[in-house]
Amino acid sequence: MLIKLSGAGLIAIEWTLIGIAFMLGLARLDLRFHHHQSGFFLRDIFYFSALTVGLVNTSLDTALWTSGIELYEETNDTWAGPEDVMVRALKVVFVSYLTFYLQLYLTKATLLTLYFEIFGQRSRKTLISLYALTGFCISGFIITIFLLLFGDPFGSTWSMDASQRDEDRQFKKDVVAWAFHFVTDLGIFILPIVCISRLQMSRAQKISAGLTFGLGFINISITIIRWFIVHSPVSPPSTYAVDQALFMTDAHTCLIISILPSLRLYLRIFRAEKTTSRAKGTESRSHARKEPSTYQETSHPHTNG
Repeated sequence: MLIKLSGAGLIAIEWTLIGIAFMLGLARLDLRFHHHQSGFFLRDIFYFSALTVGLVNTSLDTALWTSGIELYEETNDTWAGPEDVMVRALKVVFVSYLTFYLQLYLTKATLLTLYFEIFGQRSRKTLISLYALTGFCISGFIITIFLLLFGDPFGSTWSMDASQRDEDRQFKKDVVAWAFHFVTDLGIFILPIVCISRLQMSRAQKISAGLTFGLGFINISITIIRWFIVHSPVSPPSTYAVDQALFMTDAHTCLIISILPSLRLYLRIFRAEKTTSRAKGTESRSHARKEPSTYQETSHPHTNG
């Protein structure tokens, strides 16, 4: 059974997710400049770099869809069209794979820099774990990009000559790239939960922080689904729009989740404002009780005669 998704559905999913990431980025800017009163942290630079790449990814898909080449409604085996159009589209697809993994690893860098700020000074073991995880992520990114660029003869990815395309080699490249992404995600989203359990925090604070970082397992689930539908040799056939929707949902969801821990200060600001509002209300009621005559005169003024 063919798994289908229209090109319009793909574009709607992508712009919705990247729109959420963009709005969260604006919230982060508000937090930085109106509440922290300081400039960018390194994690902010990584986040907005990933957001920019994400916008490029979504724009590329939008450009392909609006060009009317009908790529998204077909599978890789059934899509056909003028050769020059197909070559141009496949070149764009090749670039989108590079930018997809660039966005993913910039997002991972966003979280890793946050971890160094929060957990890096706690213990030597934690610091060593962070350096090891960072090194593994850097290695994964370098190997992934190297395989995409040099794993096949240059030009074979968008060649119309089937003899130049090695499906088995492409499958192995996809498996390696996916595996690095999956394993690094596991490390990135499990490490903070372990660190939080060792911090001197109230139970409620630990639960709140744990849930915030635990959202990463939503992204891990999406990554697993992407494997079974797109990469698995036993997966049912799917249109290119389905494949691309899973790729971009993986990348954009990871982007959204990466900024959420940096926005937790809004919860404290909200609670502080709520406490201040209650205090003002209590003070007003207390003041009214101390001056009952004034209230009576205001509500029921005496009249002469």
